[in-house]
Amino acid sequence: SVMHMVNTPEEALRARDSGCDVVIAQGTEGGGDNGPAELTTMTLLPQVVDAVGGDIPVVASGGIANGRGIAAAMALGAEGVHMCTRFSATKESSAHPNYKDMLLRSESVDAQLYMRGSTPVRVLRNKFSKEVEALIEAGASFPDIRRHAGEGRTRLGVYLGDLERGELDCGQTVGMIHEVATAEEVIDQLASEYAEVVKGISANLEAPISEKAEEVVAHGFIRTRA
Repeated sequence: SVMHMVNTPEEALRARDSGCDVVIAQGTEGGGDNGPAELTTMTLLPQVVDAVGGDIPVVASGGIANGRGIAAAMALGAEGVHMCTRFSATKESSAHPNYKDMLLRSESVDAQLYMRGSTPVRVLRNKFSKEVEALIEAGASFPDIRRHAGEGRTRLGVYLGDLERGELDCGQTVGMIHEVATAEEVIDQLASEYAEVVKGISANLEAPISEKAEEVVAHGFIRTRA
């Protein structure tokens, strides 16, 4: 099967027409390579589902790291989810311990887009990303930036553990990760959280409208005008 990551509904249509079996709709929250449109998962996913969901499966990516995120993706029409940052912080991951430790010490705001004018990438900021940003601000051309970057920067940072000279691809879900667990433990937790969320939604839908309205008012979500 051929899967292709897309960042706009138009890209999804081209992927379908080119014979892809599955499209992964990645919102800008995701780590690594991004699209210039910078559409969030909540905005992108339903549009991709509307565009190609009747023909091929759509998988959600970007900003998903727990059962609540999975439930939200399914509600928006996804048939599955794609997680990178969350599973980078597992014991089985081939990422370097230095990188895993940095994930645990980072917040969502630390995962920032750079190289917006050419090939946007979401990373944890470090010496290397700041150097690239300085080159861009100085008006360097894309070929000059690529020459400075060289090859293998992601490998250097993520897999060899050089947190200053490597590129540290990372999504905004990094702020939701608080431990390095086994992949089995992560999957079990995701499944449990997802089931609990779906159960809660189902119970809420079954409650009488009057009860739900009273609960909403009690939580202060509805304000009456004076």
